Amino acid sequence: MSILGDLKMYGRFTLGLRGFLKLTLTLEEAKAIIKKRMEERETNFLRLVRKGIFGYPKSPYLPSLKLAHCELDDIENIV
Repeated sequence: MSILGDLKMYGRFTLGLRGFLKLTLTLEEAKAIIKKRMEERETNFLRLVRKGIFGYPKSPYLPSLKLAHCELDDIENIV
């Protein structure tokens, strides 16, 4: 990565951090977020596997899964 790229990345991080630190959640809001994310975790995991591994030919995990004869259907059935 170039110096300019690094500066852009750190700038975005700084701007995002400022917004993050301004956000205040109540205990109820935090619990609701956690509950929702727990309910959606299987779906989110499968989406990640579908797009980030099986839908991405350069995935470092794909060769290992293919060697183990593990297909997306296998993972979906396990989850």
